[in-house]
Amino acid sequence: MRKFSTSETNHLIKHGFDPFELMKSDSEIPVEHITGKGEFYGRDFNVNSNTLIPRVETEELIDLALKIVDERSNKYSKVTFADIGTGSGVIGITLALELEKRLIPYDGYLSDLSKRSLEVAENNARDFLIERKVHCFINQKDESTLNLLDSDLLENYHNIKLDLIVSNLPYIPRERISTLKSGVKDFEPLIALDGGIDGLNYIRKLLDQAPKFLNKNGAALLEVDDSHLKEKTLEFTKWNIKVLKDQFERNRFWECKLL
Repeated sequence: MRKFSTSETNHLIKHGFDPFELMKSDSEIPVEHITGKGEFYGRDFNVNSNTLIPRVETEELIDLALKIVDERSNKYSKVTFADIGTGSGVIGITLALELEKRLIPYDGYLSDLSKRSLEVAENNARDFLIERKVHCFINQKDESTLNLLDSDLLENYHNIKLDLIVSNLPYIPRERISTLKSGVKDFEPLIALDGGIDGLNYIRKLLDQAPKFLNKNGAALLEVDDSHLKEKTLEFTKWNIKVLKDQFERNRFWECKLL
């Protein structure tokens, strides 16, 4: 018989499911996959087995991104940003919505190499943004755009210059995959978890590609594994990288700026 936490029970009830009926099952399927919804930054997004379930730590990427935007000399000028490996789109869409609240115009790009993930991101963009034109979601009030892009990291970002990259790429060291909770390793997409032997495979590729796409004073904000300490950043000789902790005092983010 399955037991649900208080938060899981509330999530099921909120979306019209009976937790007492579901307790009869021994399945560890995440409640977000049962409801098809995951909460992120106070909003409910569509999720499924092709995308990661949003986690509270990742919300801090949004706060870090907004801090960088606020620190610009002209904080209300247009921001061009990319959410690389967007999955369900929660990071990029949330950043767009928070910029709108601050009356800051943007050109945003949500990209992934998984077409199934991009379908989920598109559905979420439809739910939260006003008008769709081709693959571009337009808010006519501030002339902002949010674009969906089929791309392996930055491969298809032709002639696009960015002020900000935000990304939650696969970062878990491969040998630790088997130690994850069943609800993660058995139900979430392996391609979105496995970061290679040391968890840095995709991060290395992104930081190798990024310099030619970033504008002057641009930055990349990356979610990383708690084993990715300051020593791990030393191989990236083109970058000044700060290792930042999350609310649980674990190493969780890299703030990367070009030297």
